[in-house]
Formats: sequence, structure tokens, C-alpha cells
Amino acid sequence: SKAGGIDFLEWHHFVFIKNGENKSIYIDGELFLEGVNTGTLYDDWGTTYLGVNDLGNGGHMAGIIDDFGVWDRALTEDEVGTIWNGGSGSPLYTEAAKFLIGLNFGADQGGGSLEADVSAGVTGSVQGNWNNLAGEAGSASLVDQDGADTGATVEWTSNNTWSSTGGGEENNGFEDGGDKTLFTGYLDTTEASTTSVTITDLPAALAMGYDVVLYLMGGVPHKGGAYWVEDADGNILGTNALATFETDFDGGLDESITLGGVSVHDEGMIKVTENIGSQLGGFTVADFSTGPFNEFEITFRTFIGEGTDRPADGLSLSIGTGMADAISEEGDPNAAFRFCIDTWDNGGAEAPSIDIFNGSELLIAQKFDGVGTAGEERFETDDGEFLYLWDDEEWADVKVRVAGGFVTVEFRGYTVIDRAPIDLEPIEGADFLFGGRTGGANEKHYVDDLKITLLAPSIMIGDADANLGEYVLDPGVDHDDEGNFVVISGLTADSIVVKAVTADGYGNAAAGQGAIRAPLNAIQLVGTASAGGSNPPTLSKLVANAGGFSFLIKDAEGGAAADPDSVVVTFDGNVIEVARSKADGVTSVSYSSPELLASESVHTVKVSLKDSMGNTVRLDKEFKVKSYMIVDTTIRLDESMKGESGFLVYATQISSGQGVGTLHGN
Repeated sequence: SKAGGIDFLEWHHFVFIKNGENKSIYIDGELFLEGVNTGTLYDDWGTTYLGVNDLGNGGHMAGIIDDFGVWDRALTEDEVGTIWNGGSGSPLYTEAAKFLIGLNFGADQGGGSLEADVSAGVTGSVQGNWNNLAGEAGSASLVDQDGADTGATVEWTSNNTWSSTGGGEENNGFEDGGDKTLFTGYLDTTEASTTSVTITDLPAALAMGYDVVLYLMGGVPHKGGAYWVEDADGNILGTNALATFETDFDGGLDESITLGGVSVHDEGMIKVTENIGSQLGGFTVADFSTGPFNEFEITFRTFIGEGTDRPADGLSLSIGTGMADAISEEGDPNAAFRFCIDTWDNGGAEAPSIDIFNGSELLIAQKFDGVGTAGEERFETDDGEFLYLWDDEEWADVKVRVAGGFVTVEFRGYTVIDRAPIDLEPIEGADFLFGGRTGGANEKHYVDDLKITLLAPSIMIGDADANLGEYVLDPGVDHDDEGNFVVISGLTADSIVVKAVTADGYGNAAAGQGAIRAPLNAIQLVGTASAGGSNPPTLSKLVANAGGFSFLIKDAEGGAAADPDSVVVTFDGNVIEVARSKADGVTSVSYSSPELLASESVHTVKVSLKDSMGNTVRLDKEFKVKSYMIVDTTIRLDESMKGESGFLVYATQISSGQGVGTLHGN
């Protein structure tokens, strides 16, 4: 016992760990006590006693226990810190079992075939049941890491197969075992040829996303080529970042940014306009590109709200040259690309809308609810509610992505424009201009947490380093980087074509060592974490007023689901009774306050629940009640003063010079 100094009248977080012979106790995230015990844990537990002695009939603890969990392994110090989370608590999510499909080429080479029970692969994606594929060309059905049929098939063609060891060339430094076998046989190329591997009908287990790991080790080092993945239509999948600009606007303003119009840098954000009439603002991120680009991803947070009952006018992003320093919600008409959030309809039902312009051409206009769009097809959320461009409480997360010939827009947690085709001409030397405007009507337009990434199709330049005996990632930037595997991430296509190419100048002629090769020893499809269901439910759409509040808890897409019966809500430190229901993956929660919440008062809502993975999830939100005033009940008129359609009002205009003292008894 070493309990001195602990105030047991306060809540504390305890973690007890046994790791082999070592025992440790953590209190509130800090190591409290260590010891050694050579005894083994029971493997036939029948009952676990908490807060009592080991017989369960005495020594009861006078206290409260909450958030109890057991792991079948020892937690690390970092994991203890994650759960403690500074006292706020946080679920410990461990990655779900990955779904893996491994293709081992060159199995016809001596020592190149893997037994089903032999594991191989880079750390984190080690698997057995590799599909052994023999010959320079062929086809086969594919099994997963458990040996189960996946329904997927493969067809491949190459110049020939060869071996990294035992075939007259020695370049395989692995110790005997599965990894050496994996890197033994490979599909080979000539000085200017292409190896092609087509994998079709990928299973649903990969539908939420997967990575492609390409293993490469030729018989002679430093002879590389290009590697990429295409879809069935020949589009190159995945992207590489060419250049990135990122700022959270905290501290001093980045020297690449210039302000225009009424915009100011204040409170760790850019306030493009305030909710004042007739304002025009903007800010520009200067060109940071390294060459022409026509693929990019831009993310930022924006606050659009606290305006007039019918707010105006909106926010825009323009990419181009020679632009003004401030611009309206319509953006610069001469820009190469425009993204416009238009909140005011001018009478033609063109807004509220998110518009995408390719040059001067309006490519797509996604309408939202509001004045002007009543007869239009407006965006609806998963629960059938309209989504608004403005919100007086919530910031909006925005993502605009142009890649692979498509544009996708995410707004307030929803994909509002989903892979709309776009043929964007290469842009060179471009600036990025954000602008906003108000008119007779108004709203605030704020921007924070901006990240701009310029992209290119994911063509990896791979070169096998000499005689490697461990896994080394080749980042794939150029022939100066070397390793024995490359990774192309975040794919979702149900059929792919993997290319290994020395044609068209992709071979490493600078090596000067005879025939160029782009060896392909193996391909591995690795289901990403989102496919494994490790993401927790999320809280969204908190709506509050003086009478109470409501919010939604959304199940993770392809991940964990919330248990509505387990939802516990703490409001300003007190557990409250709430109404809750669930439909189509969305749990609706509401609370009606027995007394009005004070005008402009700030409140905290904490939510605790269990998800389908058995984890405790905590979600926190804060809201502020809008300003309001209470009408004195003593001035309430008698029912006799009311007409069928409302109050009877006698309106009379009298000049003070008329000497009339009273009228209608007033």
C-alpha cells in the first residue's frame, strides 16, 4: 500500500498493468508504483471482484467506480496517457484486424514459393497464405490472409521472371525465412517494357479503402523504374504532394499572406468581413508552386453566420493570377478555378448554393435551403434534413479536392459534391484568393486552419538498394531514393491495374549498368483502418436555445456504431434526463430545460456512450445562448382584446400641438 497523498474524495484514474514479471500502477496518467511478481495470471477466471475482497463477502469499498476496462495485453505508457487524456478521458482504439491479400510473383523461381503457414511482409502487414503466382504471364483466383476465397482474380503479363538470389545474381540480404522467399522471384522488364498486373472484383472488405504495397528487389541493385496503379479506365490512382502551404493563423501572419479590403488578422483567424453592411474583404496566399499543376486539395474551417435574418452574401476561393486583393462571393471571373459559397439569391434561384467554376464555365451548382431555392433540388443530410450554408453556432469544415479528373467538396461533414468530372487546364504561377462580401444584408465570414496541397498523380520512382536484409521504404520521389518497397495509399476502386515501367524514360539509365529493370516481387492489398471499423461515432449538429438543446450522434462510416441506450449526458456538470432515438445510423438526443437558460449564457454538454466495439466514447460540446429579452407578463392584454387573427390594435398619429390628452382610454 502506498496511498499517501491521494485525495480519495476526488475522482482519480487508476491503471494496473502486469507485463510478464513486471507490475506497475498508474494514477492520473503518471507512474505511481512499480514492482516484480514472477507469478502467472490465472487462465480460468470465473469471477472478478471490484471494490471488495477476493471472496466477495467483505471489505467493501465506500466509493464509486466508473469506466472500467480490461485488456488482454499490457498497455504502454503512451496508451495510459491516451486514456487519461489530461483528465478528460479518451477511448483507446487499437487498430482492427487488417484485411490482406498478398500476391507473390516469380514462384517458379527456385526457393520463390511461400508455404501457406509461412508469414512475410512489411511490419504492420505481415501475413500468411500468400498467393503464389508462377510464370511471366497468367491468371488466378485470390485468397486472403486466412486462406479464404475473396472472389477477386488476377491476370498478369511481363517480359519474364527472374530471381534476386541463386540465379547468377545475388542481391537478397534477408535471412532464410518468409521475407527472403518473398523477395526471391520477381516479374522482370527489359530496358523499355511494361509489366501489367490486373486485379478485378475486389471484395467488400476493401470497399472503405486500402493501400497497395509494391515489393521490389531485382538481382542487381540500383536499376529502377516507375510504379503506379490505374483504374479500369486507365486513370492513375492516388496522389503525391508537390508542395504544401499550411497555417493556423496563430501568432504573426505568414509572410506569404496579404490582406485586402476590410479583412483583418485577429484572434487566430482571418476575419474576411464582419456582420456589417456593405463590406468587401479578402486575403491572398502567394504562389508557392514548383511548376504547373491541375490537381490539389484545400481544407479550411469557416464561420458563416450571426447575420441578418436573411444573410448575405458569401465567401469565395479563386485560383489564378493578376487578381484583386479583395473579392466578392462570386470570386474572380478570370481565375482558372473558383469555389463559391453564395448565400444570397438575387431572384433567379441561383442561391443559396456552392458553385464550382472551371475558368468562366459554371461546372456545378449544388443548391441549399433558403430564400430563392424553395422549388430547387436542395442538399439533404442523411436524416432527411436540409443542410444550411450558414450557422450561428458552428464552424464548418471545408475540403475541396480536384484529382484524377474529378472535383469533390466536403462541407459540414457531408460530401455535397461527389466526384463531378472536371477537365482543369494546368495552372502555373497562381495565387489563392479568398474573398467575402456583405450588402444591405450581412453575415460574418471568418477563415481558419488553412491547408493547400498541390498534387500530382501517384507515379512512384522505385529503385532497389543493394543487398537489403530488412524492409526499407522507398519514398518514390526519384532515382536517388532507394529501398525495397513503395506504398500507394487511399484507394477505393473495385478493380485496379498495377504497372511497373521502364519505358518512356522511366528507367534509371543513369545507373549505367546494362539492362534497366523495374522488378515486381509482390503486391499486397492492405485494408486501411477505416475499413477495419476502428473509428468512433461523432457528435454533430448541436442546436441550442433558451429552452434547451438537441444534437446528433452519427455512427462512423464503416466503423463503430453508437448504442443509444448507453447515452449519458452531463449538462454543466450535472447528469440530466434526455430523450433519445436512433434511425439509419443516427442517434437523436434532445433536452428541454425546466427553466429558461439565461441570455448569452455559455454551457457545456458532455456525452458518454458505448459503441459497438465495446469502447466508451466521450464527446464534448460548448454552446452560447443567443441574446434575448423577456417581456414583462404584467403588460399582457386580456383575452377580450384579441381578435380571431391576433391582437386588436388602434394606431393613431396625433400631433402634440393638437392638445389631445387621451384617446381610446389611453
